[in-house]
Amino acid sequence: NGLDKFQPLGLLGFDINCIAVRAESPYRTLKELLDATRAAPKSINISMGSVGSSSHYLPFRLEQLAGVRFNLVSMKSGAEAVTTMLGGHVHASGEQLAEMTQYIEAGKVRAIGMTTAERSKLLPDVPSIAEQGVPGYSADAVLGLLAPARTPRPIVDLLNAETHKVMRAADMIEAMKAAGVEIALGTPEEF
Repeated sequence: NGLDKFQPLGLLGFDINCIAVRAESPYRTLKELLDATRAAPKSINISMGSVGSSSHYLPFRLEQLAGVRFNLVSMKSGAEAVTTMLGGHVHASGEQLAEMTQYIEAGKVRAIGMTTAERSKLLPDVPSIAEQGVPGYSADAVLGLLAPARTPRPIVDLLNAETHKVMRAADMIEAMKAAGVEIALGTPEEF
């Protein structure tokens, strides 16, 4: 699989996704959206970004665990998926938080479910999908650093320690928040 060619340096964090609706949507909660989908399968249009991305995984996994069928609308990018929702062409969008944050803060979009196992530190008022009656749902892109497989342990430890320093800097914390990344530092073994 090729992973044996690399040595983990450490976990950096998680790229968080959410499912969201326009602010004026009649669906105030994930439960309401799922109930509407159960009542009329494939009647709820959900846009998603690039095929194979974490936003592509979100609605497919939600369908499996919640026992619903959406009408999935694949777009070329996350930005296009969100724009399609903002334009009222779909009911919801499952996308990276980085694509949604500015619209959530502007009151144009309402996040109704986070893909984190528990509530995200980035949007603590938005319940996770799992806590809304979809047990087992957790899907976040893991971000970390790798080095060549035979990197000496003292170098691995040094790079891990320096990475932690960089990730704790105020400007990096703000940049990661703006990018929708929840920082979660760890050891090479944890990663």
